[in-house]
Amino acid sequence: MRTTLFLPPVLALALGLAACATPRYETVTLRQAPTGAAAPACLAVCEGNLETCKQACAQKYQACLKAEEPGAEAHYRQTLDRYAEALERYRWDLSSYEFQLWSSFSWGRGAYWYDPFPFHHPPPPLLPRVPSREEDLKRFRESRCGAEPGG
Repeated sequence: MRTTLFLPPVLALALGLAACATPRYETVTLRQAPTGAAAPACLAVCEGNLETCKQACAQKYQACLKAEEPGAEAHYRQTLDRYAEALERYRWDLSSYEFQLWSSFSWGRGAYWYDPFPFHHPPPPLLPRVPSREEDLKRFRESRCGAEPGG
């Protein structure tokens, strides 16, 4: 004889909800400035190290921007080329859509045979957005050099 385990739906729901009721933990890090006689000297050293680090980071970022500038201009030209291709594809799709719209309502449809849905062609996708030079160069620089330090 085979026995099957059957849980009533209410019990199954209660077990499911109980499984979701687990504790949630949050780690909080609290940083406080040191206190005491040596604290001002320690903080001055830390602040000096931080400023040196920030300056080195800014110099490295500027050097990266200078090195990547020719690549950024080439990337923007490629973006404009892709936009021109997308615009041409949109123009082609729109003219094809207009032709199919015109032909659906002209060459004997409706009057000579029955077609409850004479037009089955979707409209072309939206017009491509013109690329912004500033946005494109910013994305390229961030991908190559990271985010601007201090910003």
